[in-house]
Amino acid sequence: MHAKKVPALYIVKNRNNGYVDRSILEELPVPFKVVASNILIVEEFVQQGILCDAEFDAESAECRWCKYKKNCIPDVKPNSPAQEIELSEAAINWRTGQTLVTNGKELVDSARDVFQNHAAGMPEHKFLYKVCQ
Repeated sequence: MHAKKVPALYIVKNRNNGYVDRSILEELPVPFKVVASNILIVEEFVQQGILCDAEFDAESAECRWCKYKKNCIPDVKPNSPAQEIELSEAAINWRTGQTLVTNGKELVDSARDVFQNHAAGMPEHKFLYKVCQ
């Protein structure tokens, strides 16, 4: 295998969505021997019927779309008792906060209605604009 002539047309097809990327390479991004050795490594794994070792990167689009990511994702460590307590307290605080937000919105809406009705009854309507915001 030899790839020394440049410029070269580089074509890659994404088999997940069919997108075909076509680029013209003015120079080789890496020595061709590196590419060929990587391909040979992959072919060896394919012949053995196993996947290549890889690190999972949650920020990587390739990892997010990979059908085999479950083989690369590291095992999650169980929570310590202190973490369990902290998470339980956070969940309780979250639920309490959500209830308070809902109740607070209802109180504000109720008060706004009273203020709006009162302002509408004033002859000058000078408070009407400020109350309705």
